Amino acid sequence: MFMPALSAVIRSAYHLQWSQYFNGKVNCSIECTKKCPEVSHCTEVIYDPCDCCPICIRFINESCGSGIGICKENLRCRQDDPNIDSGICVGRLNLILYFICLIFNVLCHF
Repeated sequence: MFMPALSAVIRSAYHLQWSQYFNGKVNCSIECTKKCPEVSHCTEVIYDPCDCCPICIRFINESCGSGIGICKENLRCRQDDPNIDSGICVGRLNLILYFICLIFNVLCHF
């Protein structure tokens, strides 16, 4: 587990995406239960604002949203359909990323 100070810094970096992940509902007053959603296929994991359940950190072009995971720093979860709680992690268009997508023939969403 992270050192407390480092954990707090990392959690603050993802704070804005948590409201989307939890549909705006975070209540730490309830005792942490062992009924956390299963995290699988995660390269990185961070714990929720209550330090209770693990959350997947998703990278560019990976699925994101409620129950799936939150996007890595400097990415956002683009949800094309407002009726669906999931989306795909996208970044800001920049020249370097654009050329990486072209060179490696990778479908990048911006």
